[in-house]
Amino acid sequence: TDYDFYVQADCGPGDSSVWQGPYSFSTPTCNPSEMCMHYLSGTDSYGDGWNNASVTIQQAGVTVKVFTLTGGSAYSDSVSLCNGASIDLVWAGGSYPSECGFAMTDFTVIP
Repeated sequence: TDYDFYVQADCGPGDSSVWQGPYSFSTPTCNPSEMCMHYLSGTDSYGDGWNNASVTIQQAGVTVKVFTLTGGSAYSDSVSLCNGASIDLVWAGGSYPSECGFAMTDFTVIP
């Protein structure tokens, strides 16, 4: 679940700061003990990054991570996902989608 919140300091009777925010945080879709790490790798055959392409990783309709390759020919990262729950990968093609490669594997199978 995603949350937005605002904060304000109580500076004494009748005195407070201006509201600050919004600040955001998300709670996981399952208990941390039920999560598994997954390895993400992206490649770009031209070597200039994905040109605004991205893969959004969702679980239970919640965006868990947005993966992109901002420059160069390769990038790797990891993400924790709930064990046994379905995963949606949403591809946004960017300018040159034919240059892009993406793989996601169980963390025990690091390429």
